[in-house]
Formats: sequence, structure tokens, C-alpha cells
Amino acid sequence: MATPAVRLTLVALLGPPVAWLAHLLASYALVPAVCQGATVLWLHVVTALALAATLGAALASRRLARRAPTLAEPAAGRARFFARAGLVQSAFFALVILAEALYTFVGDPCAFVFGPLALAALLARLLAPAAHAAVGGLPLTPDQLATAWNPDPLVWASLAALTLAYAAGLVRLRRRAPRLAALARPRQLAFALALLALLTALASPLDALGEALFSAHMVQHLLLTAVAAPLLVLSRAPLAALWALPRAARHALARVLRARPTRAAWALITTPAVAWLVHVGVLWLWHAPPLYEGALVSAPLHLIEHASFLGSAALFWWVVVRRAGSPRLPHGLALLWVFAAAVQASLLGVLITFSRAPWYPVHAAGAQAFGLSPLADQQLAGLAMWVPGGLTYLAAALLLLRAGLAAADRAPAPSVRHLLAPPHEV
Repeated sequence: MATPAVRLTLVALLGPPVAWLAHLLASYALVPAVCQGATVLWLHVVTALALAATLGAALASRRLARRAPTLAEPAAGRARFFARAGLVQSAFFALVILAEALYTFVGDPCAFVFGPLALAALLARLLAPAAHAAVGGLPLTPDQLATAWNPDPLVWASLAALTLAYAAGLVRLRRRAPRLAALARPRQLAFALALLALLTALASPLDALGEALFSAHMVQHLLLTAVAAPLLVLSRAPLAALWALPRAARHALARVLRARPTRAAWALITTPAVAWLVHVGVLWLWHAPPLYEGALVSAPLHLIEHASFLGSAALFWWVVVRRAGSPRLPHGLALLWVFAAAVQASLLGVLITFSRAPWYPVHAAGAQAFGLSPLADQQLAGLAMWVPGGLTYLAAALLLLRAGLAAADRAPAPSVRHLLAPPHEV
């Protein structure tokens, strides 16, 4: 039988995500009834119940924190950590639920036209040899998707150079510095998966389909920011690439990196707040209609868009992954930054999903050719950012929870005063 501490832990950690999922599914199920004449009050009731559930989880976290002093170590350290994590998680999912409920106040729920029939129509067009979409001024048919690989030599050369640099650096690192060979098999697997994500996003037929459909373009961006970027950070690709250089070049680059201006600039941009602002700013900036549509018609601007997405996301994930657990970024604070990133991404996904009009007219012809209305295509894109995109942040949060739990087993969890203290006092 579960102890009271275990029951409180389960409620604190599982209550908020379950409340969010129930709110999402219930709202989706109620929208058709509201559009057929039922009162919108039912949507507000569902939101209130979901918020009440997250409040209950927060109270469970508070009770768990009060019970922690009565437990023996390491159980007490775990309880303290889970209590803090539960409070942060409750606040995060409450904000997400509120963001999801925005459309019932400022939007039109009946404008949500994407559903299973729209998805079925899209799949039918992708599998049928009849549809046409204007991509780069040339017709693209679904039966041509399998051969519509990106012929841009810059893309293929960049992917090949990255692969060769990683492989050469790994071989040299193993031979000359065994103690630094931290690129174990899991890191090599992370690099292989990152390379596959980059290949899919930039060189596969998804790149051509992304010029026709907003939803495909969103999947392309998610592969760069939510898959490739964190996997490159986990793979330690920059370390391997550094060792791929000749000794003279490697030492010269090391001197540049150790210079005071370089270290000062790096310290600034790897501050959690700065990294978060850069990541979020790039995401919202490129979804502004003038820049988004400009990138579709300008190859150099499109290249800058993809590079900024990948670079800003890699910076954010580097700070979260590499600095979590340090005195300046305890696991609980790193978890808070991950939640903050997830909230803004969810908010953008909600705005895209429940917008009353298409944001990007440039996709209208492509969406219609693939059996979708422009609004349905946009709503599918918003859902892609909203739900699957959030899974990356959830996975990162779980990893931070695991790391924080391991740290709690070794030493008592830091106090709230420690978390809020200025860096020079830590």
C-alpha cells in the first residue's frame, strides 16, 4: 500500500498534466456542441475544473513539503525536491490551461475547422497522384514527393562537413585524449538522430512540402528547434568538431575562446534569461507574416531563418542541459526556464490554431491543392506546435527531475533563499 508521502507525490506530479490533458480533450469535444447552439459556459466550467485540479496538486505539493522533515534521508531530500517541482509544474500547467482558454474569450471557437475529416483529406491527397501545389513556382504533385529532395549543394555540403568533422574529431579524441573521450555511445546515438532530423528538415521532400503547406513548414521548424538542437547539445558535437581541426588551428581557436572579451560575451549570452529571450524572440519574430512570407520567396532569407532557429534553440538547450545543477542554475530553476519556454510556445500555438483568418496567404494555393482550406492547414500547424512541440519540453523537464532527484540523494535540496540569492552569494 502506498504511503501518504507517495500518494502526495503522485498527486503533485501527475495532477497538473492530467488536468491539462483532460481540459484539452474536453474542450475539443465541447466545441462542436457550442457551435450548434449550446452555451459557451460549458467551456468556462471545464477550464475552472482544470484550474481547480492544478490548485489541488499545488496543495498536495505544499503538504508534501511539510511532511518532508518527518522522513529519513534520502527520502526527505526526494520529498523536498518533488514538492518544489510539483509547485512549479502546477503553475506551469495552470498558465497553459489559461492560454488554451483564451480563444473562448477573445476568439471564435467555431472558427476551429480542423478535424479528423480534414486530416483524412490531407492524407488522401498525399497518397493520390492528382493534387498540385505551387512550390517555388513549379508544380508539385504528391506522387513526386518521394523524389522532391532539396538539390541545394550548400545544404548537402554542410551536412557532410558536420558528419565528417564529428567522425574525425571522435577518432582523434579517442586516440589522443582518452580521458576527454566523453562521447560515449549514447552521445553518438544523439548525434546520429540529430543528423537524421537535420536531413529530414532541410534536404528531404519535407522541405519542398513546407513551401506549400504551413503545417509541413511548422513540422520542419519543430525538427530544427525541438529535435535537432537538443540532440546536438547532448552529442557534444562542438567538442568533437574542435578536435577535428589540426593542432595549430585548434590551439589558435582555443586562444580566441579563452580571451577575456570572448569569455565575457559567452557569459552574457549563456545567461538563462538572455538565452531564453533569444530563443523566444527568434521564434516569434519569424512568425511575423512579412518575415515568414519573405523567407519563402527569398533563398538567402530562408537560410538565415533556418540557421537562426537552429542556433537560438541550441543556445537555449545548451544552457538548460550543460548548466543545470550548477550553483547559478539549480535544477529547480532550470526547470522553471523550461516551463517558461513551453508556455510561450503553447501560447503561440493557441494563437495560430484559433485565429479567425489565415496568417499567411502565400500558403492558400498549396493548402487547397492538398485538400485543405487555408484555415485548416493553419490550425494543423498550430496543433503541431501546441501539442507535439510541447513533448520536447516535457521530456526535458523529466530529465531535469531525474537529475534533481539524483542530486537530492547526494545532498539536501537547496532552500528557496539559495535559489533566489544573487550569484555572488551562492
